[in-house]
Amino acid sequence: MDHFLRFQRSIQLKNFLLKKGEDFTRAISIDASKGFKVDIRYNPQDFKTPHLSERDIYFALTVAEDSPDWEVIYEKTKVVGKQLAHCTTYTSKTHYIIGNSNTKGMRLGKIVMDLPFHVRDVFATFSDKEGLRHDNMLVDDLHTHAIEEIDLAKNKPISFSKTSFGVNLAKFMKMRDFTFVQTFVHDQKYDCLINVAKPAEFEERPIRKDRVKGEMIFCHLFYNVCSNRTRYVHVWYVDLDLFIEKDIIFKALSKKRGKDLFKYWPQLLDEVTESGKKPKGK
Repeated sequence: MDHFLRFQRSIQLKNFLLKKGEDFTRAISIDASKGFKVDIRYNPQDFKTPHLSERDIYFALTVAEDSPDWEVIYEKTKVVGKQLAHCTTYTSKTHYIIGNSNTKGMRLGKIVMDLPFHVRDVFATFSDKEGLRHDNMLVDDLHTHAIEEIDLAKNKPISFSKTSFGVNLAKFMKMRDFTFVQTFVHDQKYDCLINVAKPAEFEERPIRKDRVKGEMIFCHLFYNVCSNRTRYVHVWYVDLDLFIEKDIIFKALSKKRGKDLFKYWPQLLDEVTESGKKPKGK
């Protein structure tokens, strides 16, 4: 499923199109001259009322798609067991804004992995905090404070949890603190498990004064490609309230996270599933 996305950026396709000529290239191309835009114009009030809707699910599916706005900052293929696994990390060329329209905005980051394991096993290891402790962006204080059920009368069309966690950037910097609502849904059309989250304030978890409050929107998508292959897509927008050049730091952190996850996650899957022979998930 991810192969064409990589092929369209390859030197092989470039040479093929040069050989076939401009007329052929135009005949098979989509005009991207008008640009590509993702509508994530959230209002400040959207982050005050803790709930999720179909709009948030649509946002996750939209940003997961390939587009000319994504710039590759890391790419690697390796053998896991006897199968190939691939990882590509991107940042968006465009700056996006959430909450405060007076800010410059931040870029989106995206990790796409092609993993030679069943989607149930990929999701099971993702859900296991102990198993993914190598994720350098998470800390031990990940907490679920409450779970809200569907209540149409109170504008809650989707069940969700109220969650918080901290991000440890460096020893000399204060930890960033995030509170958000998140949900998991299964999209039958795409055969995809979707985890989407956005910032929210709720009384179960007051803002911590010993940390710097950050803003984050993220989603994880697990596409069931076939019986032993999963396409994993992770997209995030994060404002860490940094006083230094944000683009440089964001790209560096995004690249490091992609490299770290791809270094450990496929090996973890290979170990716990005994090279795909023993399922971990249900």
